[in-house]
Amino acid sequence: MLSLEHKIFDNRKYFIESFIKIRDKNKRIIPLQFNDVQNSLYYLKLKHKITRRNILKARQVGVSTYTLSDYLVDTITNEGTHTKLVTHKQTASEEFLVTIKEMYDSIPSELKPAIKGTEGRGKRGRDNIRVLSFPELGSKITIDWCGDIGRSETINNLHCCVHKDGLIILSDGSTKTIEKIQIGDKIITSSGEIAEVNNKFYTGKKQTYNIQTWYSNEKLPLTKEHKVLTDKGWKKCDDLTTNDWIALPKIKLTNEIKEYTYNLPNLPRQQGGGTKHIENYTVKLDYDFGYYLGYYLAEGHITKQYKTNRYNAVVFGYHKDETFIENAYKFAKTLCGKRRDDTFKNYNGKLTTLQGTFLAHLTESICGRVENKHIPEWFFKTNKIFISGVLKGYLDGDGSKNRKDLINVMSIHEKISRQIKRLYIGLENTLVSLRYNKNVKRYDKPTKPNYSINYFTPKTNKQRKFKIINDIIYVKIKLIEPYEINDVYDITVNHKDHCFETPIGIISNSELAFWKNAKDVMKGLLPSVPDDGDITYESTPNGVGGLFHSNYKKGKRGEGKFRSFFYQWWWDSNYCVANPTIDIKTLTEEEIYLISKYNLSPGQIQWRREKIEEMDGDIWAFKQEYPEDDTECFIQSGVRPYDSRHLMYDLPPEEHYIEGHRYVIGVDTSEGKPHSTPSSICVIDRHTQRQVKLLEGLYKPDNLAKKALEIAISYGAPIGACLVMIERNNHGHKVISKFIDYARIKGIPYAKILYKAQDDDYGWLTTGASRSLMLDDLEEAIRYAYEGKPDGLIITSEILRDELLAADIDEKGRIVKGDGFNLDSVIATAIAWQGVLYGKIRRISDNKDYKFEIPNGSVDYHGRVTDNWDAVDDNDWADPVAEYMKAGNW
Repeated sequence: MLSLEHKIFDNRKYFIESFIKIRDKNKRIIPLQFNDVQNSLYYLKLKHKITRRNILKARQVGVSTYTLSDYLVDTITNEGTHTKLVTHKQTASEEFLVTIKEMYDSIPSELKPAIKGTEGRGKRGRDNIRVLSFPELGSKITIDWCGDIGRSETINNLHCCVHKDGLIILSDGSTKTIEKIQIGDKIITSSGEIAEVNNKFYTGKKQTYNIQTWYSNEKLPLTKEHKVLTDKGWKKCDDLTTNDWIALPKIKLTNEIKEYTYNLPNLPRQQGGGTKHIENYTVKLDYDFGYYLGYYLAEGHITKQYKTNRYNAVVFGYHKDETFIENAYKFAKTLCGKRRDDTFKNYNGKLTTLQGTFLAHLTESICGRVENKHIPEWFFKTNKIFISGVLKGYLDGDGSKNRKDLINVMSIHEKISRQIKRLYIGLENTLVSLRYNKNVKRYDKPTKPNYSINYFTPKTNKQRKFKIINDIIYVKIKLIEPYEINDVYDITVNHKDHCFETPIGIISNSELAFWKNAKDVMKGLLPSVPDDGDITYESTPNGVGGLFHSNYKKGKRGEGKFRSFFYQWWWDSNYCVANPTIDIKTLTEEEIYLISKYNLSPGQIQWRREKIEEMDGDIWAFKQEYPEDDTECFIQSGVRPYDSRHLMYDLPPEEHYIEGHRYVIGVDTSEGKPHSTPSSICVIDRHTQRQVKLLEGLYKPDNLAKKALEIAISYGAPIGACLVMIERNNHGHKVISKFIDYARIKGIPYAKILYKAQDDDYGWLTTGASRSLMLDDLEEAIRYAYEGKPDGLIITSEILRDELLAADIDEKGRIVKGDGFNLDSVIATAIAWQGVLYGKIRRISDNKDYKFEIPNGSVDYHGRVTDNWDAVDDNDWADPVAEYMKAGNW
């Protein structure tokens, strides 16, 4: 029988459960008794000696509590022990400090060493360190934080959120409610830089408060904990008063772009005459060009010649007494073929038509037309002279001067109005007022909502409601009032500023951020941990990508020193309804699957339903906070191009060459430099319709060509049993050239295996049209495989699956890379799949079908590649590939 002393000091679980007390979710102080998750973690460490752990978990299942108690006991019962806890923010470190102090205080005094106290400042003079020292043992616990570097497991009291209808201003001047924000949307940070949204959270229903500033009638509803950037630093919404001033972005004109070059391919004449040529023109970004564009934004319209679908003129409409058109014409006359001025009886308006195809296309390429008129983001990289011309032209065109000190502009274009406000900040470091007018009537008839800009001349408004400190504009708060309890969200952005612009000014992004500098931080921490030391990474899922995701994947595969463990929500017995009323007839297919695989009870299924309902029915949000599958749970919320359900199967192993099979090899090329995207090679077996090999890495064009040929040889190139489709965009031309050179040296019949398009050039050309088509075809193939239909594609690569799961859809409906990932393996696979299935695509530009020339094969009338590859007779398929490799030809 174990002695009492042995139980106390050598049996860690006995010590913790006997002497440590914690504060539960209801704020009661109770003894810590291990639950299933905590018992599992204890025995993993005790019996299996696993001291490097990646823990993927559901919300509040007790992982943090176990880790803190275990590390506390280890520190106070062993000499010279230094425990370091790293949190994502200062308040989280303070919460850890309180928790550990409560645990320490609950231990009987005769069983614990004296504590020196808490130090609010570390050796390096940082306020973000807390230290608990035990001088008798020479041990200590250090609690540090690193800004937005990770996801805290104890954030259940975090309320840094924005009402679902709260507006966020995007980098192009448009706005979206936070509810509709998507991963990849671009915003403006406090330093005026463009950043992307990289995560979005639904955090429940909470009380919100409206904030409004002067010079705007728009309000932003925030929760009381959300931080706002003021002239006194970051303040919580709850601490703001009408005496506070909120910061606007620091907009600067950088003078990086000094000219604009445009070329326009001219169409041949309809009767077949004429020659094809390119018009090129480089415009200096000066005042006259700026004025022309500003006046166009206010008064201009571009007409289209519908037979050729080309723009042919720029038309300006204005009051007949105005002469501002002459200022705009100073630039336009150099590109205008003909000018026509029209006046009308009984009408005070006047039209000036500037005919010229190139002028019209040039203007449209910069500022758009009709409802898509806009001020491009690159204007902020130009100079003050050019921008002063833009603003002067815009005010002359749309402005009205009702007072000597005030110019008013009305516009239905939100993008233009908000960008004009930003340009004034960049040009004069002054503020214009911007108001949104929703219920607008003209002659007692409802019209479109509009935006009203008021520009005050510099010498007016001495009692201004804004001020400038260190080139940053701060606007005074006009109103703070309770709003309503409703759904709230938060986002994070991939920028060191960790904030974004709203109609009231700059507010912080979520504290629930990715650990953006985690690799750098851990590089400094890990070497200081001895081999017998203990390291725990723990997190709920934060989306595909990032340090935790990559470490978890490696640990799951058994790579490196860390091992990964997954605790689903049903490990916690509290996640269950005591008296369920669920009807078995209402079970969904997914619920039946969970019951059959994990033996979930009706109470657990009902708890799951209620929790999803609390999250406004967002199943993705639920699966992130309460994971059920350690691949699917990393998917971020929102619409995704590739359904995770179609990819949730055990990946089969890659396959080598099989005698008698034909293969298609897709190659996505890149520059191969350290900061460029990787290249990728994908091999698909046409007979089994399975992706059998995938290679991704930073290969320079010549090395990529060599690697592609090596793979081609291993999959039947010597006998023409594979089709190699190398993307010829950009660096692809060099890869193709080198591939041919190496093939000649090795005696490989490159003409039989290298893909050639209709234009008689080797290589696959990815255009906007073909890219969309092939990525859509790939989605269809993956879905068909899931549904058991023909023409389905089975994948074997985890790298490919992660890229597919992370892929996103931008505002134009295009499939784009997900945060933390590239799209190279997806592109290589999509190219290879085109070789498997299709021999034609639809060219969007001229709406005509054309066929690709498939080497050693033919295309049937459906455009599908047939099986009559004539490289060799079927009797010749002994195993020449193996003999070729044995002979040392590579």
